[in-house]
Amino acid sequence: MTVVAVHPDSASLELHLRIGGPEFRRMADFIELRSIEIYGTPGETARSLLDEKARALGNARVTVHPRQAGFARLPSSPADDVDGRRAAHQPTGP
Repeated sequence: MTVVAVHPDSASLELHLRIGGPEFRRMADFIELRSIEIYGTPGETARSLLDEKARALGNARVTVHPRQAGFARLPSSPADDVDGRRAAHQPTGP
């Protein structure tokens, strides 16, 4: 199972971890956490709380990915182009 939590800042993440901490520990017998992936740079307190959660729920790996801006576009294929505009997404399947 994958869980995604989006926080606008480190303070929000810290609040989430402080409130949820006791609940996380109650579930420790039922969860084997494998990893925590962080996109952006958490504050020292948030990082410490994440490390604590990782240890409590299975000695998981905590990885921090630095914030990056922008994205790369792939060149469009002729099938994607309709009158010089990007074609609307067409669902596939039955």
